[in-house]
Amino acid sequence: MKEIKLDVKDKKLIGLLEKDARASFSRIAKKIGVSKEVANYRFKKLIASGFLKKFVVIIDAIAIDQKIFRLTVDLYKLKEKLRSEIIHSLKTEKNIHLNLFLQSSRDLEIIILVKEPRDFYNFYNNFIEKYGSFVKRKNISIITKQYYFGHRYLHGENNSSVIGEKNSIINLDDSGRKMISFIIDNPRISIIE
Repeated sequence: MKEIKLDVKDKKLIGLLEKDARASFSRIAKKIGVSKEVANYRFKKLIASGFLKKFVVIIDAIAIDQKIFRLTVDLYKLKEKLRSEIIHSLKTEKNIHLNLFLQSSRDLEIIILVKEPRDFYNFYNNFIEKYGSFVKRKNISIITKQYYFGHRYLHGENNSSVIGEKNSIINLDDSGRKMISFIIDNPRISIIE
């Protein structure tokens, strides 16, 4: 594996992208003290080197009146084909984020965004009805805040962001939902595009 050398400006660029992955090259360039072309060049170099792999949009689901449930599951007596079926089934569900654990006391973490708690319990009851005989342990929790931590090894400090602290609810219309959906699929797209 090739070692990647980062200078101070690369680290600043990465730090800015951590805080706002949608920042324009003009704004990034101004903050790190280079031209727009140099900022763009450094950005492309970080992607080509494999250091930057993808951008993920973080949505404050609580601010758009969504409840976030977390179901962790430990499976047992499971054949590989059935495990693949469960994972595929969960990945096709709307409003579900799935984490697979390789070395943990749990096998799956299922994050479910719902409008009403009954929607979670409908999902949960269907899941248990279908796969309950393979569930050794499970745990349900409700997420009220999410913490996202920066990369301390790059910046020497932990820049964290907290999601879920807003007291007011943002009402999204269909256009707003479409826009968010589009940005999730294309995180670096400009507002004009």
